[in-house]
Amino acid sequence: MTTLFSANRKPQSRETPPTAAGTKRRILHTSFKFGKLMALTVILLGYGLSSSVVGAAESGDTDTLPIEVQVDLYMAELTRLLEYDDHVGIVTLVPKIRALNIDIPDALFFIEARALYSTGDAIKARESLLVYLNQAGREGRYYDEATNLLLEVRAQAAAEEARLAALLQERERAKKEAANRAKALRIREVQTLLSQAGFPKTPVTGEMNGLTREALAVFQVRQSLRVSGEITTETIRALKAAIPSELPCDQYAARPFAPDEFIPTLEIDYVNGVTACNEALRDYPAAARLHVQYARSLIAAGRPEDAKRAIADHVEIGYPSAMHVMAELHLEGGLGKDGDADYVTAEEWYLKAAERGDFLAKMDLYALYMKGATGVKRDYAAAIRWLTEASDDQHEPATLKLAGHYERGQGVSRNYEKAAELYQVVAEKDNVSAILSLADFYERGRGVSRDRKRALDLLKEARKLGDESLEKRIERLERRL
Repeated sequence: MTTLFSANRKPQSRETPPTAAGTKRRILHTSFKFGKLMALTVILLGYGLSSSVVGAAESGDTDTLPIEVQVDLYMAELTRLLEYDDHVGIVTLVPKIRALNIDIPDALFFIEARALYSTGDAIKARESLLVYLNQAGREGRYYDEATNLLLEVRAQAAAEEARLAALLQERERAKKEAANRAKALRIREVQTLLSQAGFPKTPVTGEMNGLTREALAVFQVRQSLRVSGEITTETIRALKAAIPSELPCDQYAARPFAPDEFIPTLEIDYVNGVTACNEALRDYPAAARLHVQYARSLIAAGRPEDAKRAIADHVEIGYPSAMHVMAELHLEGGLGKDGDADYVTAEEWYLKAAERGDFLAKMDLYALYMKGATGVKRDYAAAIRWLTEASDDQHEPATLKLAGHYERGQGVSRNYEKAAELYQVVAEKDNVSAILSLADFYERGRGVSRDRKRALDLLKEARKLGDESLEKRIERLERRL
């Protein structure tokens, strides 16, 4: 077999150490000098090569050359790299020499180890040192240098391994957390769909539980699917097919289950709403929101009895939004005595809906208790309690109103700090009213440290969002800065 020795024209000698002068590592300073380095490379190479030959070795066009010539080229390149202490180049070159599948001198592993250590790879440097010591043994020319270097490398390699282990552990933890989040989102999606498909008691928590499994099993039976009570791709597909995305019915009579934009019942375009929702129910009879919106359209059309029939099944199985519609029927739909508003019965339905989490019922109870009505006493404490719950549901109008109560001290003790905190929450959602109130707080120093610059920035932000009436106020504040 060709070797690094047989490929060159002069016999090998073990008298010259394979190293470059001036390494930055302390342990390498003491053992190697430039003269010895050059002696080694001449021995390994067997004869000098010109720079043009070295360039050929770097060109990558040498694969078709005889193996002896490839060895000479690589050794010439190694000479240059050692001369210039190019540790990165050595680390790149040695594997190429090894790939020639020839016998190589043990010293090459030592050269590689030094280069690896100098480039910061203590783990691989330790591996190369161990190979050198195993192959060369105590008789190896660089035994002392190798053992001393191994002592220095070992501690750094252990530290690096510990760091890599910790990094791997952190990556595994992050991967597991990402998987858990994805799983929770999938469960939440299914729970949301189930809650809209005739299973209002399904908790939307992102965690599997008995109620979710029970609802899944019933839905699977209804859809003639394999019954498992577990989330399957087939079940998700069927749920999505049963619960449509936005339809014309939503456009005319929007009434979401979670806090979002909605159309007040008496503002519904009932001519189009009744028709659109009726058509939607033919295609998606399991979608509870369409039943609710159909009933609201019927109220707007002056058909309270039809609305009551349309919503009856969903009231019975416990849909909060359907219960809220029942309250509307007794206030605005004409189901009260002699067609008048029945606030007492409406309050009962509002409470049933609110206790089951309906955000609009909470807001209506707030309004009812703030003003009072026939048969219903004014109750500021109850009003603020329901408004706070609606705010906790992330209902933006509720949070804005609650901030105003804390600012004015109406129904609660005046608390500018709490008001500023709530205004900030809504302002972050680009609510102009909240931004303006927060700007006033910063200008006056209410609940926050006075900061006219911050107030000015908020006013400019509100102007960007469309409030063009702020020019004089902005100019006034700029003059005061």
